[in-house]
Amino acid sequence: MKPQGKSKKSDQKPDFMKAGALIILFVCVVGFTLNMGFFSVFKTAQAGNVASIDFTLRDETGVAVLTSNQQVVREAIEAGEGVLVTPPLQLEVGGTITEEIMPVDLYITDGSQYYPVGSFALLSRELSTMANACEGMRVNDRKRVPFSYDEEPVWSLTAEQFEKFGGNFSSVQAGEWVPLGFSTTPIIPVDNTTPEVPIRMTKVVDKTADEILIRYGYTSVDIVLNELAG
Repeated sequence: MKPQGKSKKSDQKPDFMKAGALIILFVCVVGFTLNMGFFSVFKTAQAGNVASIDFTLRDETGVAVLTSNQQVVREAIEAGEGVLVTPPLQLEVGGTITEEIMPVDLYITDGSQYYPVGSFALLSRELSTMANACEGMRVNDRKRVPFSYDEEPVWSLTAEQFEKFGGNFSSVQAGEWVPLGFSTTPIIPVDNTTPEVPIRMTKVVDKTADEILIRYGYTSVDIVLNELAG
């Protein structure tokens, strides 16, 4: 009998090693086919980036005064509350806001249609707060940020001044919301027409026989980071 030689080692790899190679290959291929938008969810907003945000301005009781967030709009309608609506904002993260007032488009809605009603005056302090608050956020992150104004956002107006701003002094009562026009330039009527002026919702804090105290600032803003570029 011929001596039996040593059997040759098989070159075949175990099935689990094949499967592992296939999985690694599959993951690599999928990774290369994903667009860069997928990876933006891991990126944090840094100074100089451009952030697209939904925002909601709230008063001291938590009531939404102005929002671009559709969920907030739906909740307000379901609760039978009114809310002013505006499109999402685009802000430079950490950017300096030079305009004292920035008008944004303003709408009211019944839940099915949106009706334009002029513009809303956002203040530079509010815009700066939102731009700075975005730093460090990721896409889909959300946060509530308190407002801090350079001075107490309350005005004491005479009856004449209040009427000039567009209010009705004789009928207004403390606690009411009043839309007042805000502008950094004089309002000059042309051809018996009043120029469109951005408004803010102000709350009457107190009223006497010939004076009225109104709050034109808000307590906080809710931010949702939708997109990030740059």
